Amino acid sequence: MSTYLPTTPAAPRTADIHLTDITYTADKTPTLTIPQLTLTPGITAIIGPKGAGKTAFLHLLTTLTPAASGTLTMGGTTVPTTHSPGGASAHDLATLRAHIGYVPTYFDVDPNTPIHALATYAAWLRGYDGDHAHTAARTAIDNINLTSNAHKRLPARHVRKRNNGHRVTDHHPVLRAHVALALATAGAPTFLLLDDPASGLTSEPHRSDYYALLRRTDSRTILFTSTELNDATHADRVLILNDGHIVDDQSAHLITGTSEVAQTTTPPQR
Repeated sequence: MSTYLPTTPAAPRTADIHLTDITYTADKTPTLTIPQLTLTPGITAIIGPKGAGKTAFLHLLTTLTPAASGTLTMGGTTVPTTHSPGGASAHDLATLRAHIGYVPTYFDVDPNTPIHALATYAAWLRGYDGDHAHTAARTAIDNINLTSNAHKRLPARHVRKRNNGHRVTDHHPVLRAHVALALATAGAPTFLLLDDPASGLTSEPHRSDYYALLRRTDSRTILFTSTELNDATHADRVLILNDGHIVDDQSAHLITGTSEVAQTTTPPQR
C-alpha cells in the first residue's frame, strides 16, 4: 500500500506483543488480569460488554498508563510497570510510541484545519519531517480513500443547548471515523489500536466498509474493541473480554451470532 512512503524511523524489531502476569489498576481497583497472552500480526478484535476492561486494555498497550505488575513487551521493547520502573530507556520507549497509532472512541480535531494538514502533523509527531511528513500523510489519506477530501475540513459536531444540558450531534460520522483512522496511520505505525472505532456508524455497510479499510493500512498488528459480536467477523482473531479477564480466544471464523455481547459472557472462576 505504501506507494509514496519513505523509510520509517527506527522500526521495531518485531510486530509481536507479549503480556505475562499483567495486572492493570485504575483508581486503585484491579481492572485487568492477563496471565499470558501473545498478539501477532493481523487483526484482533477485543469483544465484550461495557465495563469489561476493553478501553483499559488499549490504554495499557499505548504504554502511557503502566501496568501495576507483570511484563509487557512490544516490538521487542520491554515497557516499564508501576512496580518495575526498569526496562526500556526513555529513548527506546519514545521510539516505540512513535510506532503506535491510537483511535479513541471520541475523536475531534480543529474544524478549521484541512485534513491533509492534520495528517501531516500526525506524521511529524511520529518522527517524519519536511517532505517526508507530507508524503506519509498522503499515503495514509490515499489508503483510507480520503484523497478527494484531503483539502477539506472536518466539520465540528453540532452542540444544542437543552434544559438538562447539551445534546451533541455528529452530522459527519463516516468522514470523522475515516479521518481518525488516517491520522492514526500517518507514518505507518507498526501497532494500531482502535477503541470502538465504528460506534458512530449505525449502518452495517458503513461498518463493514470501515473495517475493510483496516487491511489497507500499513500497520501490522491491529487491535480494535467493540461490544458487537458481529464486528468480530472482520478480524482474524477474537478475544472475548469480561470483568477484566479474557474468557475466550479463538479464530474469527469460529465466531457466530450477531447480537450485542452484553450478558452472554461470564467471568472465569477465580
